[in-house]
Amino acid sequence: MNPDLMILLATSIACDVSGQTFFKLGAIGMARDRSRSLMPIVWVVGGLLVYVIEIFVWLRVLAIAPLTLAAPIASLNYIGVALAGRWLFNEHMTARQWAGSGLVTLGVIAVALTGG
Repeated sequence: MNPDLMILLATSIACDVSGQTFFKLGAIGMARDRSRSLMPIVWVVGGLLVYVIEIFVWLRVLAIAPLTLAAPIASLNYIGVALAGRWLFNEHMTARQWAGSGLVTLGVIAVALTGG
């Protein structure tokens, strides 16, 4: 896998994790703040903007990589979102969730090593 593709995939994953995190912050703010503060809306709009960037990054990934390689590697976003939920929002993860995340990671490594 060439360095450009690795950077694009990492950017795509980072965008997805960031977008989900921003949406969560917006949702928390909307649930807590009934005073009609604009901050929750700012988080949601930020999440949408990050997803717009991700669309263009993903299109570039698809232009240079086989889908059979790119899509499984992009599934690392699941682990990133789970870790963000755990560390940023103090959400609980069960042993089964940790094991599942580990299996997804091993699957991504296996796919990446085959080169797609």
